Amino acid sequence: DSKLTYLLQDSLGGNSRTMMVVAVCPTSITSDETSHALQFATRVRRINIGSAKRNVMSKNLEQTVKEMSQQLRMLAKSKEKSEQQLKSLKKDHSRIQERLRTSSESRAKA
Repeated sequence: DSKLTYLLQDSLGGNSRTMMVVAVCPTSITSDETSHALQFATRVRRINIGSAKRNVMSKNLEQTVKEMSQQLRMLAKSKEKSEQQLKSLKKDHSRIQERLRTSSESRAKA
């Protein structure tokens, strides 16, 4: 439940090996710190992390990038085709509007 365990959760468990090194000193000045370090190491040793989850996405990342790149190229071509069709339709629309305007003017004169 510690922050360190949370950060290392993908690396701990499964087939991985975890090692903890505890520095102890026999002097009386550091006896409290040594005692706390040993207690902490004992608590850590009792933790059962379980098995690690495999990150399948990372294995298929290269394939996914290739597929998405291909899809992006297809979408770019489709966009270009759609833009050309839109341009053509706008041109046709302008021509039709011009004919209608000309026809309306001719009728108004007659």
